[in-house]
Amino acid sequence: MSQTANMSDILDVLVVGAGFGGICAGIKLREAGIDNFGIYDKAAGIGGTWWHNTYPGAACDIESHLYCYSFEPNPDWSRKYSPQPEIQAYIEHCANKYGIRDQIHLQREIRQHALVDGLWRTTFADGQVQWSRHIIFATGGLHVPAFPDIPGTSDFQGTSMHSAEWDHTVDFSKSRVAVIGSAASAIQLVPELAKVAAHVDVYQRTPNYIAARNDFAYPGWMKKLFANVPGLTWLYRQCLFYKGDLGIYPIVKTSKETRRRTAMQNMVKSHIRSSVDDTEMAEQLIPDYPMGCKRILIADNFYSSLNRDNVALVTEGIQAITAEGVNTNDNRHHPADIIVYATGFDMEKHLVAIEVIGADGKTLEERWDEGRPDVYKGGFIPGCRIFT
Repeated sequence: MSQTANMSDILDVLVVGAGFGGICAGIKLREAGIDNFGIYDKAAGIGGTWWHNTYPGAACDIESHLYCYSFEPNPDWSRKYSPQPEIQAYIEHCANKYGIRDQIHLQREIRQHALVDGLWRTTFADGQVQWSRHIIFATGGLHVPAFPDIPGTSDFQGTSMHSAEWDHTVDFSKSRVAVIGSAASAIQLVPELAKVAAHVDVYQRTPNYIAARNDFAYPGWMKKLFANVPGLTWLYRQCLFYKGDLGIYPIVKTSKETRRRTAMQNMVKSHIRSSVDDTEMAEQLIPDYPMGCKRILIADNFYSSLNRDNVALVTEGIQAITAEGVNTNDNRHHPADIIVYATGFDMEKHLVAIEVIGADGKTLEERWDEGRPDVYKGGFIPGCRIFT
């Protein structure tokens, strides 16, 4: 085959992404006796979401003993919901323990996969090419930041950043900060910024159901039990799983659980009203849609941070961003030194961030342009041997 490298340079499997999914794929490939694979990531380090998201207060909203590999329990999680540095350290530990470091290639941004004569030709941003027999997509969806389409964003003269592209050189002390967004990342970073900033404006477009996290630090005796009692971490993990699977999932995914859904909605609304001192603000924070229509969030300190004198909730829509701050639809100007976009990720763009050309010469974007993305059983696409 004239276009291919020699047979010794062809990988059996090429894995895209070095986050939890990609590292797990590498571990399981090696476990299956497949050593001729490579894991490629555009970032300078492994960890995926946890490499990119390092904003103050970053943590997982799934319990740590559940948010880890079932085959590699960690008895030493510090908290019920561990912070970003611990999760990052865990995935680094797994890559080292299972000996797949040599198969990980960082700062290798992929531009295209093309199926040519039964083999995948992967082209990188620097023009280099790697051939493989199979591709595993483990890119996840939390790596292409989404920015709102607001007039004047380029006019702002202060510092601006996305929560997933945090600039740790910026000093937030004594600054007026505009946090645009009030969902998953905002509710974690706002309480931290409120501790140091002169003022924080939180711009809310749509209120969210934010339940109490009920986080706590694991005492030493409990971590000793996890480490020394056989099967205890497995049993605890099962309890966490079935609590969510049997207790929460049916409420948001089936139409029959209206009574339980209403009860949970009322519980969260009561939590909001009891946590926020300002009655009018509390009502602005209460959703007017059924629970489950949007992601249910958890936090212990977001509502209390809104009670601070240096934090304000802004519910008027944003008219424009100016050189010195934010103008809202009620013709008010809100001065700002720093803008933080806590606006989530482009969950559609990441699906076509890498051009994928099938055996028929048709790209995924062209294939899906006829309707919504369609994948057989969540992982197979006609004419493309891709696993996700």
